[in-house]
Amino acid sequence: MLYTVIDVGSNSIRMTIFRYENNQLTMLINKKSTAGLASYVSEGVMDELGIQKCCDEVQSFANLSRNLDSTNISIIATASLRNLVNLDSVQKALENAVGARAEVLTGQEEARLDYVGVTHHLSHQNGVIVDIGGASTELVKFDPSGIQSLISLPIGSLSLYNEYSSDLFPTSKDRKAMKARVEQELAQIQWPLPEAPVTLCGVGGTARAFFKICREFYGIPKPQREVDAGYISLVNKKLKSRDFRVQQGVYRATPDRVFAIMPGMLILNQVSKKFLADRFALSQAGIREGYILDRVLHC
Repeated sequence: MLYTVIDVGSNSIRMTIFRYENNQLTMLINKKSTAGLASYVSEGVMDELGIQKCCDEVQSFANLSRNLDSTNISIIATASLRNLVNLDSVQKALENAVGARAEVLTGQEEARLDYVGVTHHLSHQNGVIVDIGGASTELVKFDPSGIQSLISLPIGSLSLYNEYSSDLFPTSKDRKAMKARVEQELAQIQWPLPEAPVTLCGVGGTARAFFKICREFYGIPKPQREVDAGYISLVNKKLKSRDFRVQQGVYRATPDRVFAIMPGMLILNQVSKKFLADRFALSQAGIREGYILDRVLHC
């Protein structure tokens, strides 16, 4: 049986088609459109161009899914839609265009489904999951007994860029303002500090972009999915450079995230420091896998 999830994010819209057979969930197709929906939002309202862009992209993915005989289609949205003042208008437009209503997940539910997806993919028994999206960041502390704590913070790679950046690559002043905001948000987390360094389990575009930059600048092999957490600090420092050759390398590695990678890495760096991370592991599975397993298949 085939299942499709269309995930409407602040920066990108993704369609993933899975096959579930013999109790195994296998990804067959994973496609992305860099829609940049956050850029169409002002004072919490998505304008008509943004709504049309959202509908066009989701409809295109839904049509492709049906053409591939995957008709079990779920449309989910996170901070890209849940913070909108005109959410109802966007929902109605999507339903008229696609014939299905998008399920807008709360931040808490997004974090929980991240945990379901990550623990399905990775073998780590302890750690902190970090999912840095365009407009929110989800954190989940877990151990062998399950979730210990979770939170969704209203900061993301695109939202920080849009709010604080005054240049294509944020200036030193911009970065200081971003860092202060990130520290302010992280300060509200009053979880007990880990007794020993933990593994950060990364989900989402910033985590994937981090590994691409590690491959570009530090020769990390492409199949490698876990590194010393010290690379997070190294990449964060690298991104501060105004050297054209460095900026060119960043663009080669992550052309679709050239605007958002610095704010995203700033968040990741501060999270790594807060939780005393010693390792960083990239999970290939996340919210879409978690949604299928938990909400569709009820595994």
